[in-house]
Amino acid sequence: MATYLVKHTRTRPTMQGHWDGPAWNSIESVAIASACPGRVSRHKPETHVKLQYDGRGIYGIFKVKDQYIRCTTIQHNGSVCTDSCVEFFVKPHRGEGYFNFEFNCGGTLLCSYIRDHTRIDGGFRDFTPIPREDAVMLDIYHTMPRYIPQEIEEQR
Repeated sequence: MATYLVKHTRTRPTMQGHWDGPAWNSIESVAIASACPGRVSRHKPETHVKLQYDGRGIYGIFKVKDQYIRCTTIQHNGSVCTDSCVEFFVKPHRGEGYFNFEFNCGGTLLCSYIRDHTRIDGGFRDFTPIPREDAVMLDIYHTMPRYIPQEIEEQR
């Protein structure tokens, strides 16, 4: 399994999407080269991420080159995986359980704390969705429109 060292920052980055801006230009990026096990698709957009943290939170920025972009899920904890989306996982402590953060290109969030990732009808065997009142503490910046009902077919 690949590892990525998340560096500490003294300055909280602004939420403006500047991949090479002052807050991000010294942060190493990593290519996202893996997909969910069991899901087979030849469509693999070129995706990179940079992460950093401070005492208040974790900050991330994704850079995605994609074709066939779509975004129709606008409700919190909706099925953003049916849209053009990215995700990352955070394990805050040793032992079982991790957070799964998924964002579609329009900024809609699906987030759960997963204790048993075994797939069953309706999700995972043991998970807790993050309620909206907790999710509003996240700042989410996106460069695509919130809702894209007709697929964009040109490269972005």
